[in-house]
Amino acid sequence: MSEWREIKLSEVAYLSPAKIEMEKIGLETYISTDNMLPEKSGVEIAVKLPSAKRVSHFEKGDILFSNIRPYFKKVWLADFEGGASADVLIWKPLDEKIITKEYLYYLLSSDHFIEYSVRTAKGVKMPRGDKEAMLAYEITLPPIQIQKDIGLLGRSLDCKIANNVTMNVTLEKIAQRIFKSWFVDFDPVKANAEGVPFDGLSPEIQALFPNEFEESELGMIPKGWEAVNFGSQLIHTIGGDWGKEVLDEKHTENVRIIRGTDFNNLLKGNDSAVPTRFVEAKKLKTRKLESNDIIIEVSGGSPTQPTGRSMRISEDVLDLLALPVEPASFCRLFRPASAEVSTLLSHHLTRLYNEGGTWKYQNQSTGISNFQTKYFLENELVVMPSEDILRQFHKTIKPIVNKISLNGSQINSLS
Repeated sequence: MSEWREIKLSEVAYLSPAKIEMEKIGLETYISTDNMLPEKSGVEIAVKLPSAKRVSHFEKGDILFSNIRPYFKKVWLADFEGGASADVLIWKPLDEKIITKEYLYYLLSSDHFIEYSVRTAKGVKMPRGDKEAMLAYEITLPPIQIQKDIGLLGRSLDCKIANNVTMNVTLEKIAQRIFKSWFVDFDPVKANAEGVPFDGLSPEIQALFPNEFEESELGMIPKGWEAVNFGSQLIHTIGGDWGKEVLDEKHTENVRIIRGTDFNNLLKGNDSAVPTRFVEAKKLKTRKLESNDIIIEVSGGSPTQPTGRSMRISEDVLDLLALPVEPASFCRLFRPASAEVSTLLSHHLTRLYNEGGTWKYQNQSTGISNFQTKYFLENELVVMPSEDILRQFHKTIKPIVNKISLNGSQINSLS
């Protein structure tokens, strides 16, 4: 390792001051801390554009680092050119013959650098990374060929991770499509009413569906099915807890606390950001999560991820977290009556959220920051099918859910 050098980051990289006219930027090419995804998961299309005339300019291959709350690990190796908000730092190599873009990306996205950025950040409520401290960060720089080898291996692993993420998105869409077809559009019932086979269903499964409709509070639904309020399908519901960071006489139980921001990471098999805290024993008895429980985020949220997102708890998630698990204080526990009911309700919640239906349960005085749980439980109607259909839906969806879980575990291993 005699050719490896001990240097400061400022000797090989710099923060770009370049600007670009806002008229050249669209929603697809604008990056802010809001549309950068946590845990180095890339970016999504922006919801809105700023009123500024000029924003920071980045090029393909630049490294974008969200400087607000750096512990969210929002770091991205840009694969297109665009503009960014002032809270997104744009890193560039001083000389690519000395440090490659890929190696610089892995350096800036490493847990060690993130932890250093958090430790040296300024501010408490909304900590921001200290640019001077970042530039003074000490690194060990290998020869350029080793950097290229590391970059090549890293990008191949990232490609496999991205493929698994894309596969999971597709699988989730398939599950949601089945849910919508069976319980929203009632396609098998319509096929039975017309006396024709329904593509994709065996005759035995299709025969489980009715062949006519009847009136309900939700309009026309399959005969024999019911429109019931969401809360009637739960045997237990309670708000979450935040506990204490350290052990004391009252807070004696060591647990993991799931927040809304942890949902996506846990679905990828990554539990590194899920906090470990101490709670009261009596509170743990009523809040300890079990397989098939559903967590819904009832406060917090953001413009790109508004309140109301949810997650169904699986045995894999509980095994991953190892310790007893509770929802955070800004989430709520929903415990359905059975695994089959849980499968149905979780897909109902996902569809409601994806189609913007959760907005009608927001407290209008606070917008996205407060979900009116009691009102939701009493007023949100769910179409409940026969027991046979409920069991068949659970059986049909289970392999998809298992594949998503398997892909998530592989993503975590590759990461």
